[in-house]
This record gives sequence, structure tokens and C-alpha cells, in this order.
Amino acid sequence: LPRGGLLPMTWPALRSLRRIVVTGALCSRGIEACQLLFVSGRSSTIDDVIFNSLGAAIGGIMFFAPRAA
Repeated sequence: LPRGGLLPMTWPALRSLRRIVVTGALCSRGIEACQLLFVSGRSSTIDDVIFNSLGAAIGGIMFFAPRAA
């Protein structure tokens, strides 16, 4: 959620909901890949990537909501 709200504040090029979700998904995928490769005893699931992407989408919607009103 914070990533979706902070990305467009920090980088104006990411002021698109689609770009926010894609960036959130790629970051989450990278984190899960690192956990799978470097942290023993940690399992990596697609659910984590999906829910982190959903959180980025909700954060992006919350960023754009006051501007739409």
C-alpha cells in the first residue's frame, strides 16, 4: 500500500495507475525471488506477489482519489 502512494509522489513518471501496479508487481517479484534464493526455510508463493500488487493498486487509487474529486 505505501509503495502505491509514495511512488507517484517521488517519481512523476509513475503517475499512472498501470505503471504503479506494474512497478509494485516487479518489486514484489524481485523480493520473492531473493527470498527464494537467499533465505533458507522461506517459501515463496504467488499469493505474496498478488497481494502486494493489489496493495500497490489500492495505494495508487488512494493517491489519485483526492485529485478526481
